[in-house]
Amino acid sequence: METRAVEVARRWPADRGVRQVRGGWVSAAEPEVLLTAGQVAHSWAGEVFAEVLGNDIDRVVAERSEALLRRARRVLECSGPARWAVKEPTYRAAVRLPALHPAVFRGLRASFHDVYGDLDATAALTLLDRLNLPTNTGDGQHEFRRTWLQMTADTPGQVPFLRVDLQKLRPTADLLR
Repeated sequence: METRAVEVARRWPADRGVRQVRGGWVSAAEPEVLLTAGQVAHSWAGEVFAEVLGNDIDRVVAERSEALLRRARRVLECSGPARWAVKEPTYRAAVRLPALHPAVFRGLRASFHDVYGDLDATAALTLLDRLNLPTNTGDGQHEFRRTWLQMTADTPGQVPFLRVDLQKLRPTADLLR
């Protein structure tokens, strides 16, 4: 069974019009242009996110089995680099289940702080407001939200990384890693 999974994984890019060539990967649409790893990864982020969790999130919320919840937590926590349009519907569904609130928070935090993270600040703040997290868990939801609001106050919908007053962030330095 493992050999079959490896073969399917190898065929997966080719089935989507991408093949490996000397020096990298190319698409069938532009075979003379090498793709970067980021281009390859982001071009299929929606499909991959959907296969790993997105297509099942309603089932996760309805069934609440430990195995499904464990998978959902792991995917949500690592979802920062996925495009916002891809992950937002899954975040909105996951917010319906309080057991996933800490994972959604970590996903939002990664979306904000990861160098490849992606989010819409206004929509993310709306999701953050819907999370019910205890204040003493060490996750720092309230400090994170306050810092985020300070950073986005002047530029709604955008995150002005270069305008951050690092002195104001000092109390929340653990959250920014």
